[in-house]
Amino acid sequence: MDLSAVGFADTALINTLLHARLRLGDRLRLAAPSRAVLRLLRILRLGGVFAIHADQVAALRDGPVPSGNQVAAPAASPR
Repeated sequence: MDLSAVGFADTALINTLLHARLRLGDRLRLAAPSRAVLRLLRILRLGGVFAIHADQVAALRDGPVPSGNQVAAPAASPR
């Protein structure tokens, strides 16, 4: 999940991330969390709960997903 553009983070975001972590397990990764997100994770001592990858945002935006980690394309809407 790309969190690089998050300007404000509060417990609503943390609650959403924790629920997503329950459903997705280790598949949930936080990519390039903003200072606001990192600060909140640090205050709440939740930094070790989530896999945080600062370098994955560029790969997600600029290049193809490596094989083995394919992301399903959205279904085409019928016309």
